[in-house]
Amino acid sequence: HHRGGHTGSEPRWLRAATQPAAAAHQERAMRRPTNVQRWRAKQSEVARRRRGSPPRWLKAVWGVLILTIVGLLVQLIKVLFETANAAPSTDVPGIDPASHNLRSGPADAIGTPSNAGLGNVLGQAEGGGERGEDAAATDALDDQGPHIEQTGPDPDVMGLMRRLRDALAPFQRKYLQSIGEEAPPCGKVAWKEGRDGFLAGCAQDCRSFPSLDGAKAECERDPGCGGITLSRGHYELRSSRLVQSSDASEISFVRSSCHAKSTPENVWEAFRTTMEEALDDEAALHLSTKYSTREDNSIYLSISSYRDKTCPQTLRNAFRNAKFPKRLFVGIVQQNCDANICYTGTGWGNTRRWVRQEGKDVDCAEAFCQENPEICEKQVRILRLSEREAYGPFFGRYLNSKLYRGENFFLQIDAHTRFRKNWDYWLVEQMKLTPSYPLSVISNYPPGGDPTDEREWKPPTSIDERIPGALCGCTFEDAGGSHHTVRLTETSRTFQRGVDSGRPHHSCFVAAGFLIAHGSIVNQVAFDPFMPYLFMGEEISLSIRFWTHGYDIYGPTVDVLQHEYVRKESPKFWESVAMIFNNGGMHNGLADLIIPRVQLLVGWKDTPAAVDSVYTRADQFANGEVRTAMQFVQTMNIQVRSLQQTAPKWCLRGLDQPAATSSRS
Repeated sequence: HHRGGHTGSEPRWLRAATQPAAAAHQERAMRRPTNVQRWRAKQSEVARRRRGSPPRWLKAVWGVLILTIVGLLVQLIKVLFETANAAPSTDVPGIDPASHNLRSGPADAIGTPSNAGLGNVLGQAEGGGERGEDAAATDALDDQGPHIEQTGPDPDVMGLMRRLRDALAPFQRKYLQSIGEEAPPCGKVAWKEGRDGFLAGCAQDCRSFPSLDGAKAECERDPGCGGITLSRGHYELRSSRLVQSSDASEISFVRSSCHAKSTPENVWEAFRTTMEEALDDEAALHLSTKYSTREDNSIYLSISSYRDKTCPQTLRNAFRNAKFPKRLFVGIVQQNCDANICYTGTGWGNTRRWVRQEGKDVDCAEAFCQENPEICEKQVRILRLSEREAYGPFFGRYLNSKLYRGENFFLQIDAHTRFRKNWDYWLVEQMKLTPSYPLSVISNYPPGGDPTDEREWKPPTSIDERIPGALCGCTFEDAGGSHHTVRLTETSRTFQRGVDSGRPHHSCFVAAGFLIAHGSIVNQVAFDPFMPYLFMGEEISLSIRFWTHGYDIYGPTVDVLQHEYVRKESPKFWESVAMIFNNGGMHNGLADLIIPRVQLLVGWKDTPAAVDSVYTRADQFANGEVRTAMQFVQTMNIQVRSLQQTAPKWCLRGLDQPAATSSRS
C-alpha cells in the first residue's frame, strides 16, 4: 500500500475489522443532542416552570391586595368596637313645632358617626348583636308595650265611614239592588242644614214661600226640586243640589232622596258636605286627635288595599323578613267586595272585560291573624270596608293616617309589595344617615317583583350594588277631562366622582307606593280628605306638601322593597266607580271636577274649576310655610307655563339640592 493513505484496496481482513467500529461511532453520534436540541429543551423547561407558578408581577399584586384587605378589616373592627362602646346619645333629634327646624345639637346625635355611610354598618344586620339604644328600645316594647301619648280619644273612623256610606247610598240604588243589599227607602226625604251660598237653577220658576216649612213641603212633592235658597227674605225653590258661594248673604238647604241623580257634581257635593260635618263633629268622631311621635325605632306600616289578592302575602312577608318584628305596627285600610255577587277585571287594552268573580275577595289579615293572634292583637290595626266605600287612594291614605299611634317611623306602601331580608333595619339606617333627619323622606319607585315569591331575597352584603333609581323627572298629562296633572318618572343615577354612594342623596319627588319618613310627618302634614276618587295627582301633591313643610326628599341607597306594577287580572278602582254609580263617565267626571285642588298646590290653573267648593278647607290642607311653592318648582326645574320639566343635574348626579332655592325660612 501507499504511505499516502487509504487506497480502497485494503485486505479483506482489515475491512472486516474496521467496519463494526465505524458503525458504532456513527450510532453514538446520532444519539448525541445537537445545540439546537439543547436550546429547545431548555426553553421547554422554562415554559414548564412558568406554567407551574405565577409571574412575579402577579405575586406582587396579590401581596398588595392581601395587605389592603387586612388593613380594611382592622379598620372595620376598630369602628365596630368604638360604636359598640359609645355611650348612647340623650339628645334625640326632634321637631320644634314653632320653627319646623331640627333641635340644636351635634350632627351625630342620632348615634351614627357624621361621616359614616352604610358601609360602616355592614354585618350588623345579619346575625350581629344590636347596638345599645336598639336593645333598650326592643326591651321596652317587649316588657310593657309602647307608651302612647295622645291629645284625645282614638278617632272613630268607622263612624265617619257610616256617615259617608249613608250620604252616597242614594246615588247607588241600582248597584245596591243588584248585589242584594238594602237600598235607601224611596220617598223618604232628608234635608241638610242650611249653608252659606245659593243653589243654581229654578224649580217651578223659583217659586217663593214666606216660611221654610212651606217651601220644604212643596219641594218634596216636586222631583225636580233640589233644594231651597233663602234670598231677600223669601224661600225659593231651586233645582240644583250644589251650594255655590254668594256675595248676597244667601242661605241654602239641600234636599236628598233616593231619587238623587248620579252626577259627578252631586256625588262630590254629598261627599264634601258630609266630610265637613264629620270634621266639625269632634265630640263624636275625634278626627283631630294627634299622637306624639316616639323615639324607639318602631315603624308604622301603612297599607291601603283595594281588592288586592296579594295583600295577605304582603302582610305576612313584612313580619317574616323584619329584623325586629316586635317594632313593626301595621295599619290596613281594606276595601273589598264582600257582597254575594262580585265582579272583577280581566284582560288588557281592547281585551279588557268586567266579569263575574267566584266568591268574595280574600281578607288581608284573616289567615295571618289565625296563625298569629298575639301579633294581630297588639300590632295590627285593620279597617274593613266594602267595595262601595272605596273613595280612592287619596282618601285611603287619609284613613291610614287615622290608624297611626305615634310610631317612630311612618312607612307607606301598596298592598302588593315584596320585602327584602332585614328590610326594616336598612330603612331605619338609611333614614338616620340623611343630613336633614328627622325632616327627611326617602322614596322611589321600587324595582318590580312578585309579592307571592317565597324565595328569600337576601340582605345586601355590600353597598356596591347598583345605585337605585330616583324620582328626578315628571310629565304633565291629561287628568280625564279639561285639566292636566303630573305623572312622575323614575331616572337612573350616575353619581359624580367623589360622591359617597353609601349615603342617601337628594331627590325631587316621592312615590305613593313607597315612602318612609319620621313619624312626625303625620301631624305636621295632615293628609287631605277632600280629594276623593282621584287616582292621578297623589304623588305630586305629597311631594310639594312634604317639601314645603320642611322635609327634604331623598332616594334610597339600597333597594329593600319590590313592587308589582302590572296586575292585569285584577279589578281597577275606576271600573268599580263606574259600576257602583251606574255611570261609565263618573270617575273621569269626578277627577276633572276635583283635580283643580291639586293644581292649586303647584300653582297653575289650565282651566277654571267647575265649582268653588272644590277648594273647601284648602287652607287647612295647604302647602307648608317653611318653603314656598315657587321654591319647589324652581328647585325641581318645573316650567309651569309650558307644562314641562327637565330632570335636574343635582338629582341625577347625587349632589345636594341648590341652597339658593331650597333654603328654609
